Amino acid sequence: RDKFFTIIGAETSGRGQAIPADLVRGTDLDYLSDKRLGDLLRAEQAATAEVLAENGCPVRTLSIPGLEEHTLGALMMHFMLETILAADLLDVSPFGQPAVERGKILARTYLSAGINI
Repeated sequence: RDKFFTIIGAETSGRGQAIPADLVRGTDLDYLSDKRLGDLLRAEQAATAEVLAENGCPVRTLSIPGLEEHTLGALMMHFMLETILAADLLDVSPFGQPAVERGKILARTYLSAGINI
């Protein structure tokens, strides 16, 4: 309960392929009959958030309209700014982290050497 959970979901309700009724008929998965995959994803997202909250875990859900570059870029910028502000509140330098710098150096080395990871 010392973690803060963020659940990010794209607007998927009513989207995606429908689960064929004959595929799940007579099984424990019958409730999925003719449901769309997007509906399944949204239900799982809501259920996960609810269970975390019921168990006293701090949780927030973010819903984004889609997975387009503009939306993902805005989301990344949000988390960068959030990290900077949280670090300031916690009196931690967000720009002087040796492990982060080491990660950047390794990534640059891999890319320069053409190493496929």
